[in-house]
Amino acid sequence: MKRVLQYPNFGFNAMTGKFTDLVADGVIVPTMVERTALQKQQAELKEAGAALTGEREQFHAAAEQRLVEVNRQEAELRRQTAGTGVQVEREGDVIQLNLPDGVTFDFAKYDLKSQFYPALNTIASTLKEYNQTIVEVSGHTDSVGSEASNQKLSERRASSVREYL
Repeated sequence: MKRVLQYPNFGFNAMTGKFTDLVADGVIVPTMVERTALQKQQAELKEAGAALTGEREQFHAAAEQRLVEVNRQEAELRRQTAGTGVQVEREGDVIQLNLPDGVTFDFAKYDLKSQFYPALNTIASTLKEYNQTIVEVSGHTDSVGSEASNQKLSERRASSVREYL
């Protein structure tokens, strides 16, 4: 039976054919193979970090560009809707247009009034220019009538505006 001597403080480096000191002054020293693997991992992490930094910079640049575009769109909408009774409100990157009640629909009706067309045409031209805009159209009614009939009227009014745009 052969005895194998074990030296816990040494390792054999197959690449160099030499024993390597694994512990130096109480600190574990990686072998050449381990060092190469660590360097490779460090390089990969550095590369991944650079990629993340690049993605973060691209994200911030895109967000800044989006903000510039929303600012321009808001200014354009305010300019084009001046004097039409349309109120332009902004919260973050959401622009809300509130259309005047008396100009848009007759009482209990969902057909657009012709005097509302110029305001809608203005909005439509701005939407064409800023064609990446996501639009949500909602209709409203007064509190006269049942909740069910008002809901139906609101949906029909919103549909009328959507179809026109």
